[in-house]
Amino acid sequence: MTYAGTNIGHTAKYTCLSGYQHTGGDLSHTCSGSGAWSGATPVCESELHSGLK
Repeated sequence: MTYAGTNIGHTAKYTCLSGYQHTGGDLSHTCSGSGAWSGATPVCESELHSGLK
């Protein structure tokens, strides 16, 4: 995860580790005026097991 800070309007960006793929949620979140971060929690799944349910 990288982020520019925790002030209003700052953005946090997530990436999946090598060997994992993004399967849900948001990879970018923005700090709002209420102090909450926007977006759904990102989900990364192993590329080896992504087809298994």
